[in-house]
Amino acid sequence: MVLLVMVLLLVAFAAAYTLSRVSGRADDSQETVKRLRAAASALEQFAASNGRLPCPASPVLSTGLSDPPVAAKKCNHGDDGTLPWATLGINSDAALDGWGRKISYRVFTGNAGGYGSVTQARGVDLVQCDITDDDGALDANGLCVESTNPHLRSTMRDLALNLARLIVNDQGVPHNDVAFVLISHGATGLGAWTVSAAQLDMPSGDERDNIRETGPFTIRAFSDPDTKASAGTHFDDLLVYASMGDLVKRVGLEAREWPEITPPATTALTLTQASVEAAAGVAVAGSDTQRSTIDFGNARISGFTGTDTATNISYDPNGSGSGSGGIGIVTGSALMSSGAGEWLRVDLASPARVFAVTFDHFGTYAAGAITYTEKVELRFYDGTFTVGSVTLAGCNADGGLASFSNIDPGGFFDSISIVPISATGSPGGSSDSSLLVADLKACDSTSGNCRTTLWSGTNKCD
Repeated sequence: MVLLVMVLLLVAFAAAYTLSRVSGRADDSQETVKRLRAAASALEQFAASNGRLPCPASPVLSTGLSDPPVAAKKCNHGDDGTLPWATLGINSDAALDGWGRKISYRVFTGNAGGYGSVTQARGVDLVQCDITDDDGALDANGLCVESTNPHLRSTMRDLALNLARLIVNDQGVPHNDVAFVLISHGATGLGAWTVSAAQLDMPSGDERDNIRETGPFTIRAFSDPDTKASAGTHFDDLLVYASMGDLVKRVGLEAREWPEITPPATTALTLTQASVEAAAGVAVAGSDTQRSTIDFGNARISGFTGTDTATNISYDPNGSGSGSGGIGIVTGSALMSSGAGEWLRVDLASPARVFAVTFDHFGTYAAGAITYTEKVELRFYDGTFTVGSVTLAGCNADGGLASFSNIDPGGFFDSISIVPISATGSPGGSSDSSLLVADLKACDSTSGNCRTTLWSGTNKCD
């Protein structure tokens, strides 16, 4: 009886001890999961503010700073880094798991060249991507092409989202689009770093993959409590991760539905007296069209002086002896002059890619011992966005035609400002440039020849 009582007491003690051990382990696991999720939230807040994720901290330092501390394609602690708590602005205790060991942090830093790295500038920012467009490839960094012009934000979002990133095998389901992984190395702590900057013994099996830089990381059921920690089948790691798609949505940096570029069309407009009078709706008496804006249907032309003072458009039916005619600004003469700050704006009905223009009374002229070359600046816009500018110089004697073809501003445009600028003198000095716009053409493509109707081999200035 005494022996039986002793045996029962031993069994009861062992059971109580086991229950206490399991309960304590469960409490530590629950606390660890709570901290891992809080750390993931801190990473997301950092990404929302910075458009990227931080690099891991050095495991042997207590500073909790990402290394390097700035945006970088590659990090200095890819395979042994820990949570950069100071960089994230959280308490140092929040970077420890329930067993008091440092939480490991793995983050995708691209391929060998850092292509698609989420720790580089704009690494998790898909705002420049378009939801439906697929006009362009990713840039040299694996990011959607950046532009201040919303019409040119046309890299498709899926190109960025579909990049292969970190791999997490979650309960047998592989995910290859993971941006970051947070790891607690469990109750045994194999592979974890302590607060005293020591790394515990290395694990084996699936836990071994969880200490690597790129995994593949494993989430699975815990092994039986009686499985030795040194066994290949042992597993007690806890992981939290975020896919790239989920991350950009949660931090508000998802792709947008940016405005599309309407397919470009060719616009040709020879400014004859008949076409000007038909568009203006009045017969041109003298040089004044009585209109500061004339709508030709496929293009609308407006006249200005100074910065933006609307001024009537002129029309000279004979030009300056060339017989072609053209439009300018009504002031002292029909010509549009740099000295008077006169200029024209052409708004196209549909966007274009290349431009051609013929000027009348534009070229070179002599005054005393100086020869002056007239100049005009073409400024191209897509809405309010400046696409580019091109300066043209006269090549023939003043008083005749000067044609320019295949003018490429570097992108799509829907309006052009034609602004005379000072003529340059040789051997020195400057003077006035004055001209008429006789013919213009906006073309849909950079291929082929974009030339005005008045272009010829005798008046070309290409």
